[in-house]
Amino acid sequence: MRVYNVDISSCDKGNGPLMFSILGTLLSQINESRALMLISQCQLPIWFVNPSALDEKLVVEFDSCFEGSGTVLTTVLNHIAMLMIVCASASLLQRDTNVLNIVDILQAGALLVGHAVTVDDTGGVIEKIQFLKHSPMLCTDGLYHAVRNFGCILRNLGTCEGDLTSTQLNMSYQQFKLLPIADRCDIYVSQQIAGLVHEPGNCILTALRERFHTPVEHSINEHYFNNEGECGLELVQESLVNRYGGDEWEYEYLTSSLRSIAIGDMISSTLVEKFFAIDYGL
Repeated sequence: MRVYNVDISSCDKGNGPLMFSILGTLLSQINESRALMLISQCQLPIWFVNPSALDEKLVVEFDSCFEGSGTVLTTVLNHIAMLMIVCASASLLQRDTNVLNIVDILQAGALLVGHAVTVDDTGGVIEKIQFLKHSPMLCTDGLYHAVRNFGCILRNLGTCEGDLTSTQLNMSYQQFKLLPIADRCDIYVSQQIAGLVHEPGNCILTALRERFHTPVEHSINEHYFNNEGECGLELVQESLVNRYGGDEWEYEYLTSSLRSIAIGDMISSTLVEKFFAIDYGL
């Protein structure tokens, strides 16, 4: 069995008038007025105001619908795009059944409907499959479960858009300003680790849970974050290695570093490089 990861390049930009026309037809079968409302919002003009002269405005109007960031239609548009790519590819294959290179077929089919795709052969390794930043990994119950990619976890860990605020830590401003910066960061990262409560245990996540197992004593509602995990499963180490590779010493070095990491520390890890190479192609 051969399994391929297929990724639509610049999918949002590639969803043009054809995709919105199909989407409108489908949604109209459910609720015509709501379908019109949802699609029309993707054709609204964008206004830019000169901060130095508020009466000066630049208005950008679109000739057709445009999938802007944040629209609730993203998921359904992407599903339609993928279905069209599959149908176009199947049509090409039906015309020439001698074609055995599935990569060429998928890329040609995508171009027919206005998309470009990258196709990655997993080599039959099930852990190499990736969808929405999750991959099937073998757990101690003998089953494969969707597990968050480690490159995704580490890349987003501790990141914050703008300044960290008291609201993000669920505390009053008075409580917040009394905390040292290191404590604020620890609490913030503890929240992020707590959000992984349904992920199966593994050497990386266990190290993070041990390091950021800080009870939030300063929280207004006295909520304590559950960093132990609740799914009751452990990830089989061999399955982790099947996806990312890496030697035993690399895992030991990274987990040891994570258990003692502090604000301002920089860790150089060959294993993290492998996480990012597999999950993001970096």
